Amino acid sequence: METEFLFQSPSWIRDSIAYQIFPDRFFRPETADARSDLDQWGGIPDRDNFFGGTLNGIIEKLDYLQELGVNLLYLTPIFKAETNHRYDTVNYYEIDPLLGTREDFSKLVEALHKRNMRIILDGVFNHTSDRFPAFADVCRSGQDSEFADWYFINNYPVTRKPVNYQTCGGCEYLPKLNTGNPDVRKEIFSIARYWIREFHIDGWRLDCASKISKDFWKEFYSEVKQENPEAYVVAEIWRETGPWLNCGLFDGAMNYRLREILLEFIISNHLDAEDFSYELLSLTEEHGEAVFGMLNLAGSHDVERIMTGCEGDWNLVYLLYALLMTLPGIPMIYYGDEIGLPGGNDPECRRCMIWDRNGWNTALFNRIRSLTDLRRNHPALKTGTFKVIYTFNGLLVYERENSEEQILFILNSRKEEKNIRIPVDRIQWKDLMTQQIHNSDDGFVRFDKVSAHSIQILSALS
Repeated sequence: METEFLFQSPSWIRDSIAYQIFPDRFFRPETADARSDLDQWGGIPDRDNFFGGTLNGIIEKLDYLQELGVNLLYLTPIFKAETNHRYDTVNYYEIDPLLGTREDFSKLVEALHKRNMRIILDGVFNHTSDRFPAFADVCRSGQDSEFADWYFINNYPVTRKPVNYQTCGGCEYLPKLNTGNPDVRKEIFSIARYWIREFHIDGWRLDCASKISKDFWKEFYSEVKQENPEAYVVAEIWRETGPWLNCGLFDGAMNYRLREILLEFIISNHLDAEDFSYELLSLTEEHGEAVFGMLNLAGSHDVERIMTGCEGDWNLVYLLYALLMTLPGIPMIYYGDEIGLPGGNDPECRRCMIWDRNGWNTALFNRIRSLTDLRRNHPALKTGTFKVIYTFNGLLVYERENSEEQILFILNSRKEEKNIRIPVDRIQWKDLMTQQIHNSDDGFVRFDKVSAHSIQILSALS
């Protein structure tokens, strides 16, 4: 009889605030090798150009990342590849030379760990580059290749026009791996354990996870946890995540479904607070214990920049991040969102980071930094229970509580509301942002008005 899986996520993830970096666009240090094929920093991104961000560039900006308040880095792929996004792996054991060396990466991990920060890497195991040695051998040798069963080839010889092999997303340069093949599995598990063992990375973000079978991921998860039981394993799953969680496959998933309802509540107003509350509670219940391992996001390298989605209204961006920083799960900042970097869908969402602070939305940066401070300094926001206690039009109030404290989060996504009574079970509350004291009366905290597009975070005093 199969033993029932007991879910237990890594002990450190509840304390995490994540920051996603697209390495080519984060920072190119002055010491980087001059290359004639690099575009000028800050130029218009397209599907093919490179701007020269490096691993050493990330090391140079660790003070900035600590100032922002993040402590977990998620890097999109860094292994040897042909494209600027590097989701077309050529060699899983080599750092892409444009980003640096293995020594550079080792220095980055060491520098992070000295600062009590962590790092997860993007594992692209659904497909490889068409330049990957195994696929190149299949192209040369056809069905006689020892790697013929590593891919899904319809007929021989292999052709690209028309494509006669299975790909990821119809891209001929991304042939899909046959993860049902024991040799493929063995190689991928070896890769996953290698980077944990040799470089002490803290986990994996797994690309296209829903395109690979659950039995593969169960074995992958077991292999990773044997190497390091505290490694964080998080999946890219865009749609229903519940069936993939709490069953020995992943510690969490990128929470794109949460992002969808956040945008419908804050930006489009398709959901009022009651509707949003219903969707949020359904999602939270679906995720169960894995809710604390979910990577909660407003932006990523695969979607429109949140500032552009908010049509330049930085206060709406602030509301979205206020929700991310106070909901159960790991809040994630996509590089540049904190300074108001705009951009449409790929490739526009992959613009270069701006390092001249004159080009920042400093009001937004300071607000997000204040939110990370609150998240770090209040345990209930990281580990507490979650309970919605009041909804009205655009007004949403929920409670986070643990043995140390009780936090009340109040958000108004729409017009100003007047004469609001919020039910509470404590007598006195302190506004953590303004220090104002609110006293309850007959079990309610009363507000003469709650401003449009505003938040308040209260802590129980008695």
